[in-house]
Amino acid sequence: MVNKRAIRTSGRDATASLTIDAPPMGEKDYYALVDGNATVPLWIRHGVTAGNIIDVEASAQLQEIDIADDENIKTLQIKAGLMPSAGNDKVAFSIL
Repeated sequence: MVNKRAIRTSGRDATASLTIDAPPMGEKDYYALVDGNATVPLWIRHGVTAGNIIDVEASAQLQEIDIADDENIKTLQIKAGLMPSAGNDKVAFSIL
């Protein structure tokens, strides 16, 4: 539209894809979280020096887990849907 200052979106289901080292099953059972449709907090911090730290926070519903291998270390590839937590906010970014 001409002279419109807005962003229109549709079908914007936010998702996340993570790869982590697989913990022992007795320590954390990610499969039970998928089976139970649990919503879990997702928090990622990138950086260590003040002014160069970015935090990403969201509520995630784990949807699928695949087992993979990274240099002979068992990993989990996790796919998740991001859920609204406050109003329609799905992801919060903070620069520290």
